[in-house]
Amino acid sequence: MVQLFRDGARIMITVSLVIIPTACSSPRPTAEVQGRVTYKGAPLPEGIVLFLAEDRRQDIGSIDADGTYIVKRAPLGKNKVSVQTLPQPPPLGPTARARNEPEKKGAPTGDKSPARSVSIPARYAKTDTSGLNFTVQDGVNRYDIELKP
Repeated sequence: MVQLFRDGARIMITVSLVIIPTACSSPRPTAEVQGRVTYKGAPLPEGIVLFLAEDRRQDIGSIDADGTYIVKRAPLGKNKVSVQTLPQPPPLGPTARARNEPEKKGAPTGDKSPARSVSIPARYAKTDTSGLNFTVQDGVNRYDIELKP
């Protein structure tokens, strides 16, 4: 009977040492960061903003047409930040331009697409070369990013 009690006690201690800490532990803390990205004084109309913590955790947010972004789960603490945009499409040649011309007289002309890609300096695409740093604190953070040529 005593042996059964000892074996049961050992099992209970092992379970409490393994299961309880993992059940009570929580993921590493994060917080929301929001702001606006500008380049040459104008809002950047598309792209992503990436936050990379010292422990390599990261989160990203999309840049809207008005230059605003929200990163929902940026890691707390010091972060390196990068901004990436899509490459600009090549200009249309004369044949492609002719194909895209309106067929009817009086049809609307011009490109009505919501956002245009803007070329920014390549250094901003990598956290190691962007020069952008931000310390994320608990709660909602504000970080406006002004990109320089």
